[in-house]
Amino acid sequence: MNRKSFFLPLLLILFPALLTAQTGREIMEWLDAAEEPETTHALVKLRIIEPDGSIKERVIEEWSAEDNSGLSHSVIAFHTPASVRNTRFLVKENTDRDDDQWIYLPALRKVRRIAASEGGDSFMGTEFSYDDLKSRQIDDYTYTYLRSEEAQGRECWVVESLPKEGTDSQYGRVLHWVTRDRDIMRTLRMELFGTGGEIEKIFTVEELELIDGYWTPMSVVMENQHSGRATRLEQQRIELDKPVNPRRFTPRFLETGRTE
Repeated sequence: MNRKSFFLPLLLILFPALLTAQTGREIMEWLDAAEEPETTHALVKLRIIEPDGSIKERVIEEWSAEDNSGLSHSVIAFHTPASVRNTRFLVKENTDRDDDQWIYLPALRKVRRIAASEGGDSFMGTEFSYDDLKSRQIDDYTYTYLRSEEAQGRECWVVESLPKEGTDSQYGRVLHWVTRDRDIMRTLRMELFGTGGEIEKIFTVEELELIDGYWTPMSVVMENQHSGRATRLEQQRIELDKPVNPRRFTPRFLETGRTE
């Protein structure tokens, strides 16, 4: 018996997931099914970092919750600096179409719906686009497992996703580094490529922490590979699975900032 045929049965016994989970679709299904909190409420420090090292700081508050249908809704309110205070942004997930997005700009004193054509635009001067803040349907993409590789000190599966024909995406290709530890199941890194094949942005989870039983990104950064700019988000305070008033997820809340 040669060495290869001796070790193969042993691997099947000791590491069954290693040999049966190596399809991109399976890995992304596991990621999609990972347990998430029903609600979140967080205070976040946002830093816009220029190529020369100068920094613009913002403080935002964020709420998210699932409705009775299991669809996710989230709202962001800007607190500082004064130039963006009371700007509010709402995303509502849909089952049969793209997410709905609205923004309230205090200077205009009205709520404006974000058009699909604006999806690739920068969100409030950050390196995140409006499309980056939308949910994604797993069936809109094809997936290929590429390799196993370390990211942020953890072993990961590297999976390539490509949008299917008819899927509206600003990216032609995305590489995902997904933790191999099934108890964590988080994306620690993404490389986002334009439709022309060039790399545009890199997203990295810099700090991951177990909070109330959920692995939670505490610090993330999106780096623009063309401009050299970056946006970093750092959780200052976070609550999970605490009641959130559903009236926050309405255009009325965007306009008034009140839930009464």
